[in-house]
Amino acid sequence: MERSKKATGKGSRVKTAIKKNPAFICGILLCVIGVLFILVAISPASVGKVGRLVDERFLAALFGKASVLAGAYCLALGLVLLLVKSRVKHIAGLTCLFIPALVITDVLVGATPDAETGQAAVHGAYLGNVLRSTTTNYIGTAGTVLLMLAFVLGAFILLVPKPVLVGLLRRLRAYRERRKASRRASRSQQPSAAKEP
Repeated sequence: MERSKKATGKGSRVKTAIKKNPAFICGILLCVIGVLFILVAISPASVGKVGRLVDERFLAALFGKASVLAGAYCLALGLVLLLVKSRVKHIAGLTCLFIPALVITDVLVGATPDAETGQAAVHGAYLGNVLRSTTTNYIGTAGTVLLMLAFVLGAFILLVPKPVLVGLLRRLRAYRERRKASRRASRSQQPSAAKEP
């Protein structure tokens, strides 16, 4: 009787801990999934039949040669949930980095179709290819590049701590003021140099 009370007491403690802090549990799960995805992407045979199945049906199908990025993204999300207080901001920043990484991987690793031999294109990251082709159809290549740069800039703003951003802005303003002062000084010296001869 006492044992069953102790067992139900421990079970209720675990349930209340999960209810109070679900982000901690999700962080641990995402870290484990991220490490497993990285292992499966690097060496699918080392994880056994399940690893090969996950690689063939999920990772290789969605991410192609960029399967490691999926594991790194899951691992980073898990660490954010475990360690960071402002979770939404950091998750948005990581997502802003993940999207351009998929597109860039598809561009760098994928092969273009050969017109002479009639071979089809080999995509580096299938999800990146879908994103790239969709955005290129709607806003063109230049628009896609600008959109990816906007994502990277957004990730930089979201992930870099505020004191560092404030310091960078101060340095940028100081640099602008120095340039303005040097231009004024050079303009004031030009008329005096013209009067001397």
